Amino acid sequence: MMDVFTRLRIITLIVTFQFFAFGLKGQWKQDLRIIGLHNTSFSAIREPFKIRTYGDSGVSIFGAAYHYGPTWSFSKGIEADVNPADGSFIRSSAPAGLPAINGRFSKVAFSFPNQNRVVLHNRIMGNASQIDSILIRETTTDSTIVSFEGNWQVVNHQETSLNPFAWLYRSDSSLICKQINLIDGSIAQIIDLSSVLNDSLFGDKSNNYSLKNIVIDGPNLISEFTRANPGFIDPITGSYFFEQATISIDTSSLNISDSKYAKVPSKEVGVLNSGESETIIYIDEISVKHVADTTVRRSLFLYDFINNQSVSISYRTKYYINILGYETIPGNLIYTQNGFYLMYTPIYNFPSNGRVLDGIRLALFDSTGNVIYDVETDNEWLNLYFNQVRISKSGEVYFNIQEERPSDNIILGKIDLNGNNPLFKKSLLSTTEVIPTPGDLISIYPNPATSYIEISSDSTLEEANIVNCLGELVYAVKIKGNRHLLNTMDYARGIYFLTIRSKEGRVSTSKVLLN
Repeated sequence: MMDVFTRLRIITLIVTFQFFAFGLKGQWKQDLRIIGLHNTSFSAIREPFKIRTYGDSGVSIFGAAYHYGPTWSFSKGIEADVNPADGSFIRSSAPAGLPAINGRFSKVAFSFPNQNRVVLHNRIMGNASQIDSILIRETTTDSTIVSFEGNWQVVNHQETSLNPFAWLYRSDSSLICKQINLIDGSIAQIIDLSSVLNDSLFGDKSNNYSLKNIVIDGPNLISEFTRANPGFIDPITGSYFFEQATISIDTSSLNISDSKYAKVPSKEVGVLNSGESETIIYIDEISVKHVADTTVRRSLFLYDFINNQSVSISYRTKYYINILGYETIPGNLIYTQNGFYLMYTPIYNFPSNGRVLDGIRLALFDSTGNVIYDVETDNEWLNLYFNQVRISKSGEVYFNIQEERPSDNIILGKIDLNGNNPLFKKSLLSTTEVIPTPGDLISIYPNPATSYIEISSDSTLEEANIVNCLGELVYAVKIKGNRHLLNTMDYARGIYFLTIRSKEGRVSTSKVLLN
């Protein structure tokens, strides 16, 4: 007969086995291996799938599944329509790609559920060569509509358009774009972006620049170009600048209807807008490091190029120091879609079991910059890695997270507007700790302050002034948006008076103590 300790050990092993065998069960998720492949030898180790939202509630996923054999490997494209209520698959398929021969790979590069079309990317890899091709296929019969040779990519379309056209572009230096009719595969238009670029945006074209992002906005192609320019050096940090130009090209007249140009310094604490965003945004950032609690206070000014609107977002993020004293400051991605802004930050979790695990933090902001929720993963045993998100018109966030890496188990999940999902808990760095000033719509945090003051308001702010106890003006700034972050580390300790004027003309004066 087994003793009590032996029984306890067996029970523990059974529970542990069930946890790892079935994963984080009972939540809105699916294992990619079961998507209509009917072959468990395929996995998604190399490349996670993409998510698309379309219409009022449609959700689709697409990508590739891979087979790794002892002597050969290949992939096949996959795509599916997802039930937004429970994450089940309404329809799925594996479009026919290249034959199953070593060095041949196929993936669905884009899905157009409204048009019953997918764009399939094929690649043949030889000893000294690589051949790429793009096929537009009809999903019901899995027949090829048209095929193009070369390394073509699909332009980001606003949602998944009802318009029966798709734009492709070359990712090499030629910057060629072409519009394809999804119904019959005919070429409707070809544009060479390099021929219509305004020299004043970039100066000497001999310097290398790259196409960072391109989206479709009605009849316009919105293109964002960047290049590193060592000729521009930040006198304070010594870092070089990136030149960033965004242009709107009218596809009918080939005229540049709108353009913006900026020199953006490279920073240790960086926030990047994601190439997956369906709206191109400019980012201006102020960051203040707080040594006492190893956090960074970030204030972002985001300019939505397509919708011609700006928003300010402010939040706290964590940085980490290892045993050798080196700092790790996680970068952020900003996704924007359907009037929402979603911030992704990688984090480290320190559960009570003594492990150090990679985790994920997601914070959703509305169009005015107010936080809707700020959540992070609550993982105790498995590393979780972020792949992609999409935001529906009603604000649900659909995410794609991978367990461990590499791993066959890729989670497709949804977070509602209350921030609910079993994988996540409220972030300890939530921005909800800001305390409003009594009798005003203006918030000042922290007060007393040591290294920074964050000013925020429900209305648009116009300017802020600070005077010391002698009545001397020590700081003045024009503000665009409803948030501003002020670095106070260089000010002497004492009492100051902060006066803030809103765009509507309201004036508020508050006493601020600097420690």
